[in-house]
Amino acid sequence: MKPILNLQSDYSKNGGYIQLSLPINTECLIPVDDSVRLIDQVLEELDYRELYLTYSSEGRNPAVSPKTLFKIMVYAYSQHIYSSREIEKACRLNLAFMFLLKGEKVPDHNTISRFRKHHLTPCVEGLLTQLVDLLSDAGEISFENLFIDGTKIEANANRYSFVWRGAVEKNEAKLKDKASIYLKDELGIEQPQERISSGYLQTVLSDLLLIAQSNGVEFVHGIGKRKTSIQKQIETIEDYKSRLQKYETSNVIFKGRNSYSKTDKDATFMHMKEDYMRNGQLKPGYNIQAAVESEYIVGIDVSSERSDVRTLIPFLDKLNKSYGRNFENLIADKEIFALDKISKYAMYNIYDTPFAQYAIDRKDYPYDPLYVSEYEGEESFELDRFKVQFVIVDVYGLRYEYEFLMETKDRRNFHDAFVSRCKGIDFTSNAVLEGTFEDDYLITERI
Repeated sequence: MKPILNLQSDYSKNGGYIQLSLPINTECLIPVDDSVRLIDQVLEELDYRELYLTYSSEGRNPAVSPKTLFKIMVYAYSQHIYSSREIEKACRLNLAFMFLLKGEKVPDHNTISRFRKHHLTPCVEGLLTQLVDLLSDAGEISFENLFIDGTKIEANANRYSFVWRGAVEKNEAKLKDKASIYLKDELGIEQPQERISSGYLQTVLSDLLLIAQSNGVEFVHGIGKRKTSIQKQIETIEDYKSRLQKYETSNVIFKGRNSYSKTDKDATFMHMKEDYMRNGQLKPGYNIQAAVESEYIVGIDVSSERSDVRTLIPFLDKLNKSYGRNFENLIADKEIFALDKISKYAMYNIYDTPFAQYAIDRKDYPYDPLYVSEYEGEESFELDRFKVQFVIVDVYGLRYEYEFLMETKDRRNFHDAFVSRCKGIDFTSNAVLEGTFEDDYLITERI
């Protein structure tokens, strides 16, 4: 039998022969142009009052200051270190993290995890907004050209845990119709289907329970025991109520979506760019949109919307609320721009530049006359020909009324089609186009 090797926990017991060495200033070992020095200097200028307010004023002070933990988190993410245990390990062994700690106690992984979950999450957006404002003051960001693009990322949820709104609405209507018939035939209560809800069934159930209690009805269960009619009615109404509650809860979770995942109710089933199964299977995921200006990320939006079109306006509103100003030009993929969506901003003079000029044309997607937009969920591209009526108002206040028929394919590149059809009209380059499509699409463009 081999002897068991006992390893000691203190690996310095036999180190008496090693020369004594005292701790030195590790700052001199970090290059003067290292990114950790830049992060430390820039983040030092932020206002951390909102972060400190997430801590209780009672009890002991945190072992590591919140400002230091925030610097550590930012630098760790910049080095592609995300695990709380890996961040703790880096704080013990990495000179750059020791430089950020500045002699403070090394935080353990539980401290890092609690900080990220309970303290940083509520105020991280405000801190990063301050960082963008600092870059603007330094002349790095000019709020001139805003580039927006996105992708879809699969959620960490079971891909077969789907709930579809169509199925819920269909089954809910069937259940209400069934409950309405049962109430009329068994209890003599006439109630239209649209007025039946889980709350109403709870009221009926409470009345039946009072009747059963006043009559001394004994509820029985099991084989060989006969249930009374009122017990059967109570159990049936309870079943209808619980099922209807489930459908009503699903309708609240949908929030205008067509699906959600049972294991991640914020995730929506959508097509992913990485279809490794090669079968077009819908998977639970999120639509991630990133806004970039001068190579700096100035905004991130995580949405449950499948369509990039529906994320554009809320994302722009979010950026406007954060920075209190708008970018001059908007650059994005061409399919993101829809006339009825982007015209909202043109009407309110937020973005008055012609979107076709700043839209990136996808050359690898040729025109398909049978194509129906999967993003809009409407038959907006099925018309072969449609009428455009508009009024041109030039800089002198003169109005020119005009109308013409356009082909379906022209609608995807409205600006070029408009210019080609209006060559005979005399107007200046600052003329404003106002009008509608025959199917109530609003146009407000600067030509």
